[in-house]
Amino acid sequence: MEQEVLPNYIAEFRISPGPGTMTEMPSALSCSLCVILFKTLEELIPLTEGIIVQVLGYVCGILPMVLSMQCHVLVKLYIPQLLDLLLSWITPESVCSLLQLCLFQDHASPDCNSCQMLAILARFHLGSNATELQTSAFLESVCFLHPSSIPKCDSFTQRYGALLQKALTRPVGVQEQCEEALLCAAAEDSDVVGADPDDPCRRGFYRCRDITTAEKCNSVSFCEKYMWT
Repeated sequence: MEQEVLPNYIAEFRISPGPGTMTEMPSALSCSLCVILFKTLEELIPLTEGIIVQVLGYVCGILPMVLSMQCHVLVKLYIPQLLDLLLSWITPESVCSLLQLCLFQDHASPDCNSCQMLAILARFHLGSNATELQTSAFLESVCFLHPSSIPKCDSFTQRYGALLQKALTRPVGVQEQCEEALLCAAAEDSDVVGADPDDPCRRGFYRCRDITTAEKCNSVSFCEKYMWT
Protein backbone atom coordinates (compact mmCIF):
# COMPACT_ATOMS: atom_id res chain seq x y z
CA MET A 1 0.00 0.00 0.00
CA GLU A 2 1.42 3.37 -0.97
CA GLN A 3 1.84 6.02 1.71
CA GLU A 4 -0.85 8.68 1.43
CA VAL A 5 0.16 12.31 1.97
CA LEU A 6 -1.92 14.10 4.60
CA PRO A 7 -3.93 16.63 2.53
CA ASN A 8 -5.62 19.93 3.25
CA TYR A 9 -8.83 18.04 3.85
CA ILE A 10 -11.88 19.86 5.19
CA ALA A 11 -15.05 17.99 6.13
CA GLU A 12 -18.03 19.11 8.19
CA PHE A 13 -19.30 16.21 10.26
CA ARG A 14 -21.40 16.34 13.40
CA ILE A 15 -20.67 13.74 16.05
CA SER A 16 -23.84 11.94 17.09
CA PRO A 17 -24.27 8.59 18.85
CA GLY A 18 -26.60 6.94 16.35
CA PRO A 19 -27.50 3.22 16.47
CA GLY A 20 -25.18 1.19 18.66
CA THR A 21 -24.10 3.99 20.93
CA MET A 22 -20.42 4.63 21.48
CA THR A 23 -20.85 4.36 25.23
CA GLU A 24 -21.27 0.61 24.73
CA MET A 25 -17.64 0.17 23.63
CA PRO A 26 -15.57 -2.31 25.64
CA SER A 27 -14.54 -0.45 28.80
CA ALA A 28 -11.26 -2.38 29.04
CA LEU A 29 -9.94 -0.79 25.85
CA SER A 30 -7.10 1.46 26.98
CA CYS A 31 -6.71 5.14 26.29
CA SER A 32 -3.29 4.49 24.74
CA LEU A 33 -4.69 1.99 22.25
CA CYS A 34 -7.41 4.41 21.19
CA VAL A 35 -5.00 7.30 20.68
CA ILE A 36 -2.55 5.10 18.75
CA LEU A 37 -5.32 3.93 16.41
CA PHE A 38 -6.55 7.41 15.63
CA LYS A 39 -3.08 8.93 15.25
CA THR A 40 -2.19 6.16 12.81
CA LEU A 41 -5.26 6.76 10.69
CA GLU A 42 -4.98 10.54 10.95
CA GLU A 43 -1.81 10.24 8.88
CA LEU A 44 -3.50 8.13 6.20
CA ILE A 45 -6.46 10.31 5.26
CA PRO A 46 -7.94 10.32 2.63
CA LEU A 47 -8.69 6.63 2.24
CA THR A 48 -11.69 4.64 1.08
CA GLU A 49 -13.76 2.89 3.73
CA GLY A 50 -12.46 -0.49 2.61
CA ILE A 51 -8.82 0.54 2.98
CA ILE A 52 -9.51 2.20 6.34
CA VAL A 53 -11.01 -1.07 7.59
CA GLN A 54 -8.00 -2.94 6.20
CA VAL A 55 -5.52 -0.61 7.91
CA LEU A 56 -7.43 -0.75 11.19
CA GLY A 57 -7.41 -4.54 11.03
CA TYR A 58 -3.67 -4.50 10.33
CA VAL A 59 -2.96 -2.22 13.29
CA CYS A 60 -5.16 -4.35 15.56
CA GLY A 61 -3.34 -7.48 14.40
CA ILE A 62 0.12 -6.33 15.50
CA LEU A 63 -0.92 -5.26 18.99
CA PRO A 64 -0.54 -7.54 22.04
CA MET A 65 -3.18 -10.30 22.07
CA VAL A 66 -5.57 -8.87 24.67
CA LEU A 67 -5.55 -5.41 23.11
CA SER A 68 -5.76 -6.94 19.64
CA MET A 69 -9.02 -8.73 20.46
CA GLN A 70 -10.55 -5.57 21.93
CA CYS A 71 -9.33 -3.55 18.98
CA HIS A 72 -10.98 -5.87 16.43
CA VAL A 73 -14.27 -5.66 18.37
CA LEU A 74 -14.04 -1.87 18.35
CA VAL A 75 -13.49 -1.78 14.58
CA LYS A 76 -16.24 -4.29 13.80
CA LEU A 77 -18.95 -2.67 15.91
CA TYR A 78 -18.23 1.02 15.50
CA ILE A 79 -16.73 1.61 12.05
CA PRO A 80 -19.44 4.13 10.92
CA GLN A 81 -18.86 6.34 13.96
CA LEU A 82 -15.09 5.92 13.64
CA LEU A 83 -15.15 7.05 10.02
CA ASP A 84 -17.16 10.16 10.90
CA LEU A 85 -14.70 11.00 13.65
CA LEU A 86 -11.66 10.38 11.45
CA LEU A 87 -12.96 12.85 8.87
CA SER A 88 -13.53 15.58 11.46
CA TRP A 89 -11.03 18.21 12.52
CA ILE A 90 -10.59 16.95 16.08
CA THR A 91 -7.51 15.51 17.75
CA PRO A 92 -7.10 11.78 18.52
CA GLU A 93 -7.12 12.63 22.22
CA SER A 94 -10.45 14.45 21.84
CA VAL A 95 -11.90 11.54 19.87
CA CYS A 96 -10.95 9.08 22.58
CA SER A 97 -12.42 11.32 25.26
CA LEU A 98 -15.66 11.51 23.29
CA LEU A 99 -15.63 7.72 23.06
CA GLN A 100 -15.22 7.66 26.86
CA LEU A 101 -11.98 5.71 26.57
CA CYS A 102 -9.76 8.43 28.03
CA LEU A 103 -11.75 9.46 31.08
CA PHE A 104 -8.88 8.56 33.37
CA GLN A 105 -5.17 9.26 33.16
CA ASP A 106 -3.30 6.55 31.31
CA HIS A 107 -0.30 5.08 33.13
CA ALA A 108 1.79 4.68 29.99
CA SER A 109 4.63 7.20 29.76
CA PRO A 110 4.83 9.70 26.88
CA ASP A 111 8.00 7.96 25.65
CA CYS A 112 6.18 4.62 25.65
CA ASN A 113 3.27 6.04 23.64
CA SER A 114 5.67 7.65 21.17
CA CYS A 115 7.57 4.39 20.78
CA GLN A 116 4.39 2.42 20.13
CA MET A 117 3.29 4.94 17.51
CA LEU A 118 6.72 4.76 15.88
CA ALA A 119 6.70 0.96 15.92
CA ILE A 120 3.31 0.82 14.22
CA LEU A 121 4.45 3.24 11.52
CA ALA A 122 7.68 1.26 11.04
CA ARG A 123 5.73 -1.98 10.64
CA PHE A 124 3.42 -0.28 8.13
CA HIS A 125 6.32 1.05 6.04
CA LEU A 126 8.89 -1.73 6.43
CA GLY A 127 6.95 -4.90 7.23
CA SER A 128 7.99 -7.37 9.91
CA ASN A 129 11.46 -8.31 8.64
CA ALA A 130 13.23 -4.96 8.50
CA THR A 131 17.01 -4.71 8.70
CA GLU A 132 18.88 -2.24 10.89
CA LEU A 133 19.84 -0.34 7.73
CA GLN A 134 16.17 0.00 6.82
CA THR A 135 15.10 1.04 10.31
CA SER A 136 17.92 3.59 10.40
CA ALA A 137 16.69 5.15 7.16
CA PHE A 138 13.13 5.07 8.45
CA LEU A 139 14.08 6.84 11.67
CA GLU A 140 15.71 9.58 9.62
CA SER A 141 12.58 10.13 7.53
CA VAL A 142 9.66 9.39 9.87
CA CYS A 143 9.41 12.91 11.32
CA PHE A 144 9.11 14.31 7.79
CA LEU A 145 6.62 11.65 6.69
CA HIS A 146 4.47 11.90 9.83
CA PRO A 147 5.14 15.32 11.37
CA SER A 148 2.16 15.28 13.74
CA SER A 149 2.33 11.68 14.97
CA ILE A 150 5.02 11.92 17.64
CA PRO A 151 5.54 14.84 20.03
CA LYS A 152 8.99 16.43 19.58
CA CYS A 153 9.69 13.78 16.96
CA ASP A 154 13.19 14.91 15.98
CA SER A 155 14.51 15.00 19.54
CA PHE A 156 12.79 11.69 20.35
CA THR A 157 14.34 9.82 17.40
CA GLN A 158 17.75 11.38 18.01
CA ARG A 159 17.73 10.51 21.69
CA TYR A 160 16.52 6.93 21.31
CA GLY A 161 17.65 6.21 17.75
CA ALA A 162 20.27 3.61 18.62
CA LEU A 163 17.83 1.62 20.77
CA LEU A 164 14.98 1.94 18.31
CA GLN A 165 17.10 0.97 15.32
CA LYS A 166 17.78 -2.40 16.92
CA ALA A 167 14.40 -2.98 18.57
CA LEU A 168 12.39 -2.28 15.42
CA THR A 169 14.10 -5.16 13.60
CA ARG A 170 12.77 -7.68 16.11
CA PRO A 171 9.92 -9.87 14.74
CA VAL A 172 7.77 -9.32 17.83
CA GLY A 173 4.79 -7.16 18.73
CA VAL A 174 4.77 -3.40 19.21
CA GLN A 175 4.72 -3.65 23.01
CA GLU A 176 7.64 -6.08 23.04
CA GLN A 177 9.68 -3.88 20.68
CA CYS A 178 9.21 -0.90 22.96
CA GLU A 179 10.03 -2.96 26.04
CA GLU A 180 13.29 -3.99 24.36
CA ALA A 181 13.99 -0.32 23.63
CA LEU A 182 13.48 0.34 27.36
CA LEU A 183 10.72 2.83 26.58
CA CYS A 184 7.75 0.82 27.87
CA ALA A 185 7.46 -1.09 31.12
CA ALA A 186 7.01 -4.83 30.70
CA ALA A 187 3.34 -5.78 30.76
CA GLU A 188 3.84 -8.27 33.57
CA ASP A 189 5.54 -5.58 35.64
CA SER A 190 2.95 -2.88 35.00
CA ASP A 191 0.09 -5.15 36.07
CA VAL A 192 1.55 -6.04 39.45
CA VAL A 193 -0.74 -4.85 42.25
CA GLY A 194 0.96 -2.08 44.19
CA ALA A 195 3.66 -1.52 41.57
CA ASP A 196 4.99 2.03 41.74
CA PRO A 197 4.56 3.79 38.37
CA ASP A 198 7.26 6.27 39.45
CA ASP A 199 9.88 3.57 40.07
CA PRO A 200 12.99 4.82 38.20
CA CYS A 201 13.80 1.23 37.19
CA ARG A 202 10.83 1.43 34.81
CA ARG A 203 12.20 4.47 32.99
CA GLY A 204 14.12 4.51 29.70
CA PHE A 205 17.88 4.31 29.96
CA TYR A 206 18.00 4.43 33.76
CA ARG A 207 18.26 0.74 34.54
CA CYS A 208 21.10 0.15 32.07
CA ARG A 209 23.14 3.28 32.70
CA ASP A 210 25.74 1.27 34.66
CA ILE A 211 26.27 -2.16 36.19
CA THR A 212 25.37 -1.02 39.71
CA THR A 213 22.01 0.35 38.60
CA ALA A 214 21.33 -2.72 36.45
CA GLU A 215 21.93 -4.99 39.46
CA LYS A 216 19.70 -2.82 41.62
CA CYS A 217 16.93 -3.04 39.02
CA ASN A 218 17.47 -6.76 38.44
CA SER A 219 18.14 -6.04 34.76
CA VAL A 220 21.71 -7.20 34.15
CA SER A 221 20.82 -9.93 31.65
CA PHE A 222 18.43 -7.60 29.84
CA CYS A 223 21.04 -4.84 29.59
CA GLU A 224 23.73 -7.27 28.43
CA LYS A 225 21.45 -8.59 25.69
CA TYR A 226 20.04 -5.33 24.35
CA MET A 227 22.14 -2.39 25.56
CA TRP A 228 25.74 -3.35 26.16
CA THR A 229 26.38 -5.45 23.04
